[in-house]
Amino acid sequence: MISNKLGLVDFQLYLLKTMQPPRPVLDSALARLNSTTELMLTSAESISKSIMPGKGGTAHALKPILHDALINETRGPESETLLYRLPLWEEFAFRLELDNLPFMKRVEFVSYTELDETAAPWKLLEINISEKFDEVREIDSWGTYNSYTVRDPETGNHLFLRFSWGLLQEVDTMADQPR
Repeated sequence: MISNKLGLVDFQLYLLKTMQPPRPVLDSALARLNSTTELMLTSAESISKSIMPGKGGTAHALKPILHDALINETRGPESETLLYRLPLWEEFAFRLELDNLPFMKRVEFVSYTELDETAAPWKLLEINISEKFDEVREIDSWGTYNSYTVRDPETGNHLFLRFSWGLLQEVDTMADQPR
């Protein structure tokens, strides 16, 4: 859905590209958006150019792109926080905190509805892993990604969890269980 005016579908395609969810999750999301991998790549590049200061953009360009999905806006002296309801992730709100410069201070998915969070892609928020798991250890953090190893207290299994934008993307049972 690329045109001269970027919109909500383009932004969701951008998020999909940056999240790198497992292929079945990606394929299902693309089908829901009536889109393709090629359109996802094109939208991701267009959104990236419009919001990245290094590419001549500004994070504030997201406000008109996401205008139709806005559910709440709070202004402070040094930033504004906007909550959006994105159709692909209806259980969550997408929280965008912008500073007075062209930058994003904080961007993440947050709870919007009552959740029965399970350890599956797009079902668990990063902020809730300590409530669901023990032996939580951050193992890597870069850009929008954070990875952890955890122990599931119900099964005793150790898991690898990868989050993007604060939303779980990948879950793998670790073969070598610490003893």
